[in-house]
Amino acid sequence: ATKRQWKSKKARERFLRLRRMKQREEAGRRRRAQQKGSTGGLRAIQIEAIREDGTTELRTISDQRLVEEGCMQENAARYDQTRAPFSTPPMEEPLYSTFTGNRAESAVNQLVEGSFPIP
Repeated sequence: ATKRQWKSKKARERFLRLRRMKQREEAGRRRRAQQKGSTGGLRAIQIEAIREDGTTELRTISDQRLVEEGCMQENAARYDQTRAPFSTPPMEEPLYSTFTGNRAESAVNQLVEGSFPIP
């Protein structure tokens, strides 16, 4: 086997880049031929479960229905911050009715201008 001579560093890098690209394409063709595509997403999650003595433990759930329910509960707890049990101040009275009622536009303008009277 003879050692390949390169005209420049750029030519060598281009050759290596093209070889990697061909290898990736070939691997993709092989996976498709063997019907081994992507795995399809989340298969298991860990949730905190409370024991009878009050301590918590991590449990791994792999049932699809339970994984979906666990993800929905986590998303609701993480992103739905305006509802009970820990509602944020703008969603409580009197601010809620002030910013959602008929006077909402004037209240928002006052807030932006910095002249809104904080109750």
